[in-house]
Amino acid sequence: MTRMTYAAAMVDAVVARMHDDPTMTLIGSAYLLGPAAEHPALNTVRERYADRVIDEPPISESAVAGLAIGSAMSGCRALAHFGLAAFAVEAWSQFIHEAGVAHHQSGGQITVPAVFVMMHGVMPIEFSQHSRSPYAMLANCPGIQIVLASTPADIKGLMTTALKSDNPTVVMNHPLLMAMEGEVPDGDFAIPFGEADVKRAGRDVTLVATSHKVEVALQAAEALAAEGVSAEVVDPRTIVPLDRDAILASVRKTGRVVVVDESPRTCGFGAEIGAMVAESAFGNLKAPVIRLSPPDIPIPRGTLAQTPFRTTPEKVVGAVRSIL
Repeated sequence: MTRMTYAAAMVDAVVARMHDDPTMTLIGSAYLLGPAAEHPALNTVRERYADRVIDEPPISESAVAGLAIGSAMSGCRALAHFGLAAFAVEAWSQFIHEAGVAHHQSGGQITVPAVFVMMHGVMPIEFSQHSRSPYAMLANCPGIQIVLASTPADIKGLMTTALKSDNPTVVMNHPLLMAMEGEVPDGDFAIPFGEADVKRAGRDVTLVATSHKVEVALQAAEALAAEGVSAEVVDPRTIVPLDRDAILASVRKTGRVVVVDESPRTCGFGAEIGAMVAESAFGNLKAPVIRLSPPDIPIPRGTLAQTPFRTTPEKVVGAVRSIL
């Protein structure tokens, strides 16, 4: 085990795959991983595999997506970075109508081993066009795996799995996670998709949280413990595929659920969890499902104006108190 940041752990997975897979191409590494863009290991990859690194592609998300998808369909493996997830909307057609359907429409003859990395979340100094978490939108389009890691160990393991997969995968990272430190397994470490992780066991309420909101939920669980409330924190880690069994098992045990998420409230990930619980565990519920998600309006610029869009531990504690 080695202690490292979230960003460094992602670089660790990327470096290993670049070394092991001679077909892998890195597109957009000048902005890859945010604060990790100048990570020494990533600089080594640039130097050693210069013929397989496109550092600064044109600012055209649809072109970058098309390049990565075409390369993957041709037998290579591609990792492309889009900067912010909001920008990736420009490549929606390539994601949905090409990467997501190629395998099925070709009768299994074509695979698309491409990974698309991007930042999501509320950006304090940016405008509405930059502050988006569109993973629920992509989840509504079959054929694309979606990763939302929350710890350094998880991002290494999940990124390793993504880079070995023959299916297109979107990895959305939150900028507030990039400097998080934690113990990370050494060597070839992979986490299977579709396996949730119970980050904290509890008996009174289930907190289902994604990405950076897992840390928020854990802080809320600690505060609730001081009040004698035992909260279980479930991190899906991937929302496609989704570990429904793990979430439902927790809800059946606690009888209460609060979803802490950064996708929009209407048709967001929290709405999907609420519907799933209503369909499969309604008889176990002791209170209504609570969703803590941003309101359905464009996200403004500035820390003060963004207050309603930020889910804090205090807000989570308040939501739990309302259903006890």
